[in-house]
Amino acid sequence: MTIRNVAAVATVAATLALGGCVTKPSDGQMYGTGGGALGGAVIGRIVGGYTMQATLIGAAVGAAAGYVAGTLADPPPAESAK
Repeated sequence: MTIRNVAAVATVAATLALGGCVTKPSDGQMYGTGGGALGGAVIGRIVGGYTMQATLIGAAVGAAAGYVAGTLADPPPAESAK
């Protein structure tokens, strides 16, 4: 794994992590993101030949997919306009 790959995966992970700080996430979003990251890491590790890069990419993709699924299952409450 090259430093370029590590930087790319770290950037994606940081973007996903900080993106959740914009509003208060619902329970579905939090559980979906965590579960998706775990499932994606396992699938990425198996499919990618048990490499760290495949595990990290799988976790990032799984977290994004889990966040979307959690948002659809349990949408956050609407913010009041001030």
